[in-house]
Amino acid sequence: MLNIRKLLASLCAGAVLCVSGAMPVYAETAETQPETKPETYEDGMFTFAYVDGGVELYACDSSALAVNIPETTDGYKIVSIGASAFYGCQNLKSVVLSDNIQKIGEAAFMGCSNLIKINVPESVEEIGNYAFYGCSSLESIDLPDNLTAIPEGMFYNCEYLQTVDIPENVESIGLGAFYNCALLPTPKLPETLTTLGDYAFAFCYAIDKVELPSSVTTLGAAAYYGCINITEFTLPREMENMGYMPFMGCVNLAAYDVEEGNASYVVEDGVLYNNEKQVLYAYPAGKKDESFVIPEGVTAIQDAAFFSAVNLKEIQFPSTLKTVGAGAFEYCEGLTEITLPQGVQAIHDNAFADCTALHTVHLPSSLSQIGNYAFYACPKLLSVTLPDQFDKETLGSYAFGYTDGNEVDADGLPIPVEIEGFRLKGGKGISAMTIALIVLGAAVLVLIIFLLVRVIRKTQLTAEEKQEMRETAEEEELKEEDKVYVKILDSMQLDAPEEDETDYEATIDPPEDTVDDDDD
Repeated sequence: MLNIRKLLASLCAGAVLCVSGAMPVYAETAETQPETKPETYEDGMFTFAYVDGGVELYACDSSALAVNIPETTDGYKIVSIGASAFYGCQNLKSVVLSDNIQKIGEAAFMGCSNLIKINVPESVEEIGNYAFYGCSSLESIDLPDNLTAIPEGMFYNCEYLQTVDIPENVESIGLGAFYNCALLPTPKLPETLTTLGDYAFAFCYAIDKVELPSSVTTLGAAAYYGCINITEFTLPREMENMGYMPFMGCVNLAAYDVEEGNASYVVEDGVLYNNEKQVLYAYPAGKKDESFVIPEGVTAIQDAAFFSAVNLKEIQFPSTLKTVGAGAFEYCEGLTEITLPQGVQAIHDNAFADCTALHTVHLPSSLSQIGNYAFYACPKLLSVTLPDQFDKETLGSYAFGYTDGNEVDADGLPIPVEIEGFRLKGGKGISAMTIALIVLGAAVLVLIIFLLVRVIRKTQLTAEEKQEMRETAEEEELKEEDKVYVKILDSMQLDAPEEDETDYEATIDPPEDTVDDDDD
């Protein structure tokens, strides 16, 4: 059963994997609209604009339920349907186009969510991007034989589309052309087809096998992303440019194959490699084997190569391995232990994220890079020892010891929380002793600067300032001496003499008169 969280997680910007040319959400911009409004006139529920060769249906009343576009109006041929002409006509259920129509403009019927039936006449030579975007009730459509391209987003989110015959002259299918056409079965592709764009058939759940003609040279990024019922895929003979993760999320894909004569890719035991077998491109997520030995000679494991290979419990890496790509083993929920060989230099973002059974990791001393979220949400991995020479300052954010919390950020993504009991050991970084020495050194430097400032200041004083400083210093010295004497007396515990409590009055007797006997 498909784990929706897995697919959503891999699409989050931040979080997991970045796909070149990611499928955009259509939005009207100034680039898709005329710089100046053309000369128009109204005729009933329609608005027309003058163009070369006749008039263009410029707009339609949004209340329209069913429309039958005539061949002419006011003597002019109706030769095209303008960009966004029926945009947002949510009540519209059926449309009949005349044989004079040569072009259907960009987003012409975008958002007509109740449109069930429309004919596209053989006169139509060009259809713009996102022409039927979001026509979620459309079940079938016939396309003209002279059409040479299925444009970007043409049937994006046409969830109920079940029948479409791709014309024999089509050479390319654009970005997201059939994105999320959930009920569309495997379409027959013409032998003229050379290019399949990014996300071309992403989330087309009813597709169960891929039959690309030999003429296809380019398979876009995530072309069949999330097509959970695909069980087999054969790379065509002329294929030389396979995009980023074209089958990620195809959880029932059991084996890859390569058409004879392909010079760019090889398959061994159902696993896809480049022709030199130096890059392992893709391991089928639906493969039933519980163990796998990556052959010697492989130097790189491509991004998402083993994504969601839930049956895999044991993996053996070659001694030649140098790089493990982003999300390479993400959601490999059966893996319990990994030992990366000496020589591995880089483990990229999310490489082993959400490996919920993983409890032991052995890292080589050659390792110099560990990306963001590399071992994120591995709840049984409670201890990791980094190589002694690994610089912990370069360790990616949330690489170890974190998982999803209950709270979410502004984008609705879970805020990481620490895994209780996790310990990260080893590696080199700034130790507590180093920090203490840095702080001490900073303090000494401040003191030296302070003393230098005082010395410089003294050399710049006037005679009066110097005399004032000497007097101040002498006063401070006397104060310090007094403090010293007080401390000495206190230490000797000297008390003042006790006074006699008797109250008396001191008297002095005058000298007695003496009589000289000789005078008598």
